Amino acid sequence: MTTIEIVRAGAGSGKTTNLCETVADAVKSGLDPARLLATTFTKKAAAELKSRIQSRLLQNDDHAVALKHADRLELAAIGTVHG
Repeated sequence: MTTIEIVRAGAGSGKTTNLCETVADAVKSGLDPARLLATTFTKKAAAELKSRIQSRLLQNDDHAVALKHADRLELAAIGTVHG
């Protein structure tokens, strides 16, 4: 599964929320969270993105699966454009 999505929008338009939902849906469909690549422009934004994705993954009804996905997310490449 290869998906490339580029999102351009102003502050407060829901980009991070949209991305978290997209990732959660992809993981639910079988994407290994460790294969995720997401970039942003600041370290603060990258940390926020990773935190919000992890929170979304932990909402899975199956606690064991949720923990596995959250753990695999630690291997994902989520960082800055320059990182």
